[in-house]
Amino acid sequence: MFALASVVPAAFVAIYLWHSDPLARRPALVLVTAFVLGHVTVAFAYIANTSAQPWFEALPYLSMVFFFLLFVAPVEEALKLVTVYVHPLRNALLRTPMDGMVFGAFTGLGFATAENAVYVVTGGFLGAGGFETVVGRAGVAPAHVMWTAIAGYYLGLALANRRYVAPIVLKGLLAVTLLHGVYNVSISYLPAAVGAAVEPEQVTVEVVTLVFLVAFYGVLWYFMESLVKKYRRAVEEGGVRGV
Repeated sequence: MFALASVVPAAFVAIYLWHSDPLARRPALVLVTAFVLGHVTVAFAYIANTSAQPWFEALPYLSMVFFFLLFVAPVEEALKLVTVYVHPLRNALLRTPMDGMVFGAFTGLGFATAENAVYVVTGGFLGAGGFETVVGRAGVAPAHVMWTAIAGYYLGLALANRRYVAPIVLKGLLAVTLLHGVYNVSISYLPAAVGAAVEPEQVTVEVVTLVFLVAFYGVLWYFMESLVKKYRRAVEEGGVRGV
């Protein structure tokens, strides 16, 4: 229940994208399957991250920065995108960039839900830090939805342009990997760094965190919405076939 509460904002993003498709609405079975597969993906990401973290912690400088940028972000985003690709109903239903975006959004929602459940439980959801954990995870869950939706858009675009599959998929994957890595590094270090230099520290940390989240989500939403609008224009101009 706590984990589900923490992904309510993310669920609204996924539903918005599902509703934004001007050609078709993906059936509930597709969305539920993507959501469940997103849950499964967390297990692989957890194993990979926990196995690799000690190697990065042994680095003398910027160990976690390198860990976030060079491992966590690319591994998690690649795993989620692979999950979208191996969706059992993909061949029949993933035909346009918007299909990929919707598949990605609900895969990301499943990933965020399972990941949040891990954090909520390990963060002591019945203790004093439970509320803070739920609020904190609610701040990151929409990003997982949007990152995988963007990558899914490029996957759908690649499947419609078979001659350029690799470059198109790589473009989307690199974009979301960079966004993911920047988010992890910034939210982990920026508020504390600014707070240490400004008094009162606790208030400063909270303010900087809020400002960063607003700015980051503004950029992320603009990126995602620009893809949605681009797709809608293509539909209006007759550049995308219906399904």
